[in-house]
Amino acid sequence: MIIKDGHFVQMDTPSALLKAIDGHVWRVTTTDEQLADYQQNYKVGNIIRRGNGIDLRLLANEKPTRKAVQAVPNLEDLYLYHFDDLNELK
Repeated sequence: MIIKDGHFVQMDTPSALLKAIDGHVWRVTTTDEQLADYQQNYKVGNIIRRGNGIDLRLLANEKPTRKAVQAVPNLEDLYLYHFDDLNELK
């Protein structure tokens, strides 16, 4: 069950709730210079610095860049999808 601001949002099993956001979770490798743009334009859940760049896990209705790879949703993604009011899903 998901309740937001005291209002019922959705009720289902965790796997069904995750399936509802399938196709909206993406992995992208980017640079320091592009990181702020992603954070401004998408709901970014994870930022991991690696030797070849910065790996992002983000939410978007459509593929955010041609290099983006679809990811399997997890509970953190579900939380971000419903509760990050700073950025609307694009």
